[in-house]
Amino acid sequence: MKVKLQTKITLIYSLIFTMVLVAMNGAVFLTIRFYNQSNDNIQLLRTRSLVESVLRETGTFTTADLQANGIGFPLVLQIRSDHLTFNSTDRLKIIEGQKYSHLEFDYLGERVAHRATVIHTEFIGPAQVSYSLTIAKSIEENSYNQRVTIVTLVIASFLGMLLSLAVGSYMSHESFKPINNMRRSVESIDAENLQDRIRVPNTNDELTELGNTFNSLLDRMETAYAKQSKFVSDASHELRTPLTVVKGYVELLDRWGKDDPEILDEAITAIKEETYNMNNLVENLLFIAKGENRKLNVVPEFFDLLKLVEEVAEETRMTQPVRQIEFQGKSLSIEADRKMLKQLLRVFIENSVKFTPEDGTIRIVLQQEKDKAIIKVWDNGEGIAEEDLKQVFERFYVADKARTKDKSGSGLGLSIAKWIVDVHKGTLQLDSKVGEFTEFTVTLPLMFNGDFKSVASGEPASYK
Repeated sequence: MKVKLQTKITLIYSLIFTMVLVAMNGAVFLTIRFYNQSNDNIQLLRTRSLVESVLRETGTFTTADLQANGIGFPLVLQIRSDHLTFNSTDRLKIIEGQKYSHLEFDYLGERVAHRATVIHTEFIGPAQVSYSLTIAKSIEENSYNQRVTIVTLVIASFLGMLLSLAVGSYMSHESFKPINNMRRSVESIDAENLQDRIRVPNTNDELTELGNTFNSLLDRMETAYAKQSKFVSDASHELRTPLTVVKGYVELLDRWGKDDPEILDEAITAIKEETYNMNNLVENLLFIAKGENRKLNVVPEFFDLLKLVEEVAEETRMTQPVRQIEFQGKSLSIEADRKMLKQLLRVFIENSVKFTPEDGTIRIVLQQEKDKAIIKVWDNGEGIAEEDLKQVFERFYVADKARTKDKSGSGLGLSIAKWIVDVHKGTLQLDSKVGEFTEFTVTLPLMFNGDFKSVASGEPASYK
C-alpha cells in the first residue's frame, strides 16, 4: 500500500503529539491522586496525633473532644481499651480485626464494604492502660473524582488527537504545496520542452535551494540533449557522405563500370578512400565515447618526448615528402600516455599538412619550462579566422566549409586533441591569423597527475 510522505508526516506528528498529551494527562492524574492520598494521610496522622495526645493527658475521649479538635465526618474513629470504647459515629462501625484499605463496616447492623484509608496504632497511656486506635477516612469520593478526571482526560486526549490530525493535515498540505507544484512542473517537462523551468518559491529556504537545483539539473540536461542531438546529426551527416559516394560507385559498377577498366579503377580507388575515411571516423567516435564513459585506459609511462616528436615528424616526412618540416628541441623525459601523445602530435601535424601549401613550412618546437613540457606546432598555412578560434575544438566543427570542402576531415581531430590534453591536466593554446600562420601550443606536466575528473566535470582546455 502506497502512503504519501505528507500523510506519513501528519500521522507521525499526530502520534507524537498524542503521546505527549497522554503523558501530560497521565502526569496530571497521578499528581491529583498523589495530592489526595497525601492530604488524606496528613489528616489521618494529624487526627492520630491529637487523639493520642488527649488520651495520654486525660485517659479518656468524648465526642466533645472530637468536636473541639475539628475532627468529624468523613473520618471514622474507634478507640478500644480495657475501660474505654469510643466510636465517632453510631451508624458506621469498623468490624474488628481489619486494618487495611478495603474495610467492612457495620452500618446499622448490616455489613457494608467501603474503601477507606486506614491508620491503626496501639500505645500505652496513663496508668499503663493499653489503647487500640483505628482511624479511617473514606476514599469513595476521591475515587469518584478520580474516575471523572480519567474520563475527562481521555476525552481531552481524543479531542486533542483529532485536533492534531486536522491541524497537522492542514499544515503538511500547505508545507508540501510548493513541493507538489514543483513535482507537477517537473513531470510536465520532457524532451519537447526541456527549455521550460520550474517556478521557484521566493522563500529563501530549502525549497528555494531544491527548486534552483532542479533548474540547474534541467539546464545540464538541456545542454546534454542538445549536444547529443547535434552529435547524432553531425555523425549521421559525416557517415552519409562517404556512404553516398560508395553507393554511387557501386551502382555505376553494377550498370556498366565493371567492363570498363578505367571506371573500375576509379571506383575501387574511391571506395577504398571513403572506406578509410569512414574507418577513421568510427575509430575517432569510439575514442571519444570510451573517454567520456571512462572506459579508455590511460597508461602513463616514462619516455623521451624528443624521440616521440622525431618519430612523428619522420612519419610525416615519409608520407609528405614535399613538405618542409623543421624541428627544434632537446631530450626531455616525461611521464604520460605515449600512445595518446603520439595521437595528439599527429592531429596537429596532419592539420598543418592539410592547410599548408606544398612549399609551406611546418615547425615543431620542444621546450622545457620548470616542471612543464611545451610542444609547439607552427605552420605558415591558410590560418584560422578569429570567429572560429573558440569553436575549432568542438566536435564536427569545420571552419569555413567553403575553404575546406576539398580537404577530407570529420572535425573530430582537434576535439580529440583537446580531450587528451585535458586528461593529462595540461593546457592547449591556439593562435592564428588568416593567410599568415597557425600555432598550437601544448603545455604538459612532466609528472603525470591526470585522471578523468577534469574531463568529466567539463573543465575546458585554455586557448587564446
